[in-house]
Amino acid sequence: MSKRAGRAKGKKEPLDQEKEALIEECEKLLEKLVEERLKGGGSFADYEKSMMEIAHEVVRRRLQKKLQTVSDGFADRLAIDHRGDNDWHGLREGTARTYRRHCPGTVSYHSLVGRLTVKRHTYRECHRWGGSTYVPLDLEAGLMERMTPALARSVAIGYAYMPLRRCEELMLANGLVPPSRSTMDRAARDLGAYAVVCNREVEPLLRSNEVLDRRARSIVVGLDRTGVPMRHGEEWRDEPHAGDLRRSRPRPVRKAELGGPVEWRMDYVGTVALVKEDGTLLTTRKYRLGAGRPPDEIVERMMADVRHDLTQSPHLKIAVVQDGAPEMWNVVTNALSEEPLVKTWTETLDWYHLDERLSKCLDLCTTARNRESQRKRWHKQLLEGERGMHHVLRSLQRRARSLDGTAAEEIKTHVGYMQRHLNRTAYATYLREGGPIGSGITEGACKSVVGARAKRSGQRWSKRGLTAALHLRAIHESDRFAGFWPFFAGRYRANVVALGGN
Repeated sequence: MSKRAGRAKGKKEPLDQEKEALIEECEKLLEKLVEERLKGGGSFADYEKSMMEIAHEVVRRRLQKKLQTVSDGFADRLAIDHRGDNDWHGLREGTARTYRRHCPGTVSYHSLVGRLTVKRHTYRECHRWGGSTYVPLDLEAGLMERMTPALARSVAIGYAYMPLRRCEELMLANGLVPPSRSTMDRAARDLGAYAVVCNREVEPLLRSNEVLDRRARSIVVGLDRTGVPMRHGEEWRDEPHAGDLRRSRPRPVRKAELGGPVEWRMDYVGTVALVKEDGTLLTTRKYRLGAGRPPDEIVERMMADVRHDLTQSPHLKIAVVQDGAPEMWNVVTNALSEEPLVKTWTETLDWYHLDERLSKCLDLCTTARNRESQRKRWHKQLLEGERGMHHVLRSLQRRARSLDGTAAEEIKTHVGYMQRHLNRTAYATYLREGGPIGSGITEGACKSVVGARAKRSGQRWSKRGLTAALHLRAIHESDRFAGFWPFFAGRYRANVVALGGN
């Protein structure tokens, strides 16, 4: 599509005369209300504030009336159909169930422009002892955790990126009328917990709609771990699962019970990146898995990305770039070896971890005067020579023989590390082929997904809050949120059909 066509597509279609006349009439009424409030005075800031407040109040009343109209329109008996995996309570029956009007009630829902108070009935399943109870209004309107879809989306993104007090401040600064901070916090945790619960069903749907960038030439895979500050005594082994759903919300913990030191747990962070022929990064899919969970869970999701990309372009090169942790290499390479579409791949030890060890060796075996010149020689051998690591190892072994016991043993330890990863140090070949030699993609994901959100000053997390925030953040950081949200929001809806008879 040409740039001109793209610009034309982005333009709004002109309104017809009838719609334009209605908008002008609304403008005049809004102007009249503002003038009456300001009594002909006030600054432009006062004018703007009054205009926003009145417009928001009009929208709030219309939303409330719309929900009330929908609620009043339900019959005494309904059929609620959850086919299409749209039921957040976990039911997946192939046929609709019948429900009868049960209890009336007045409930407050929340929107970006204020509280919406609606009278509605709950409906209980017919002819079944202890049957499920639903609120058809929620399912018909797609309300999410007592919030309108627009507010739910804003809260989900806000919780992924900042403490909700900051989210509340931004909404208020934009002239919106958010619910209380405690309400947003409760809703954000419930949204994130359910996003984790239904991830196994939503993520494949999201992935199936992704089209590979034609410029991609390589897939770079990486896995790492990063520390997270947890509350003292917090059990981390159990994350939200399908049997919990909404009832997984834990008992509130009093501040007096939150004492004790911070306990650091190690989260897994995985990345699957698409790279152009010259090594330029195109896009990165980022994943996070909580401490105490087997790494196979995160690697399984990463391999699904690799499989999907190779299905679209079988000639993509596969590269694994990581630090030297053997358990990380084992779980990733074992998963790649079990993928039928993956024929071969290259393995690269992160250059910066290797260089850090070289620096320690230089401190042990060279003087301050010769340190930089020797460093440059080693770098040239590694980055330009075909057998650079062999030359570096021989140089280190020769220097170790001329040192005393302690320094010699330390150098031998570093040499042993490099020898174990010898087949992962062909940096000159990797650079010539346009591949990365550093695990900056994965290290950056550790910071952007976990560090920037979970390691702020004074933070300590509960397992449920951390899982909710970082799961939503990983989706957004992977540029997947726009595709994820329709699938996720659709699970809060169901087909509600009126039935006749008693």
